[in-house]
Amino acid sequence: MELRPSTLIKNGEGRTRREEFETAESRKDYLPQDTGPPSWVEEQRMIKSFWRLQFFLELQGAGHKGHLGTNWPKQEVDVLFQSSAGGFYDVHNSVREQILTACDFLGAVTSGTVNSVEAIHDNAYNLPTIRWVDGAVLRRPCAEPLSFERNKDTFSQGSENLDQTPWAYRFHGAMSSTDGWHDGYMLFLVYPFQNWRKYGFAIWDEKRMVDLGMRHPRKASVLANSIPYSFRWWSILTEEDLR
Repeated sequence: MELRPSTLIKNGEGRTRREEFETAESRKDYLPQDTGPPSWVEEQRMIKSFWRLQFFLELQGAGHKGHLGTNWPKQEVDVLFQSSAGGFYDVHNSVREQILTACDFLGAVTSGTVNSVEAIHDNAYNLPTIRWVDGAVLRRPCAEPLSFERNKDTFSQGSENLDQTPWAYRFHGAMSSTDGWHDGYMLFLVYPFQNWRKYGFAIWDEKRMVDLGMRHPRKASVLANSIPYSFRWWSILTEEDLR
């Protein structure tokens, strides 16, 4: 999925942030950098998300076959059948978005919209086996965890950040608070996080967000990123997203 954000030159006029952004002067001049293979933190976020998705689907499969009846009350089995992978776990919403990223990928693969992989249904739990098309994706070894000296982990790539809320989710939350303001500033991102989930924002570490043009390369604070980078985020939304 190509990502071509625009750079804000001069904000426009309007009664809402959308009107200001729509009338703004901008340039589609930023080319996202090739930031390389997934970092250890990114890999682990996806591994945990796929594991949670698989565990949930296997539980549902066991329930449909009657294998949970001796240990689970019928009411709980019924709740399981009515649940989704995103709503099943009692986790932080940022982790839920990571699980939903895995769900989105699974849905895209099984529907045939991802050309580089093929799903083969050949196991007991109706979970697709992913067969990679030769040459479509480079084969790489698993990433190694990174270690940094004290206060040197500029982009939160160290292993201790695995369970921390990703910067992208924190930035979106600050820019889309339900009260419409953040520390006296009018907010910018009045759209649900799911609109950016398809770009991997629930998974990426801060280095990748910088290389994609979605975070200031040196400053991580919300206010340092609020206007220019909210515009960058907004600029990649589709017409469907903006409805």
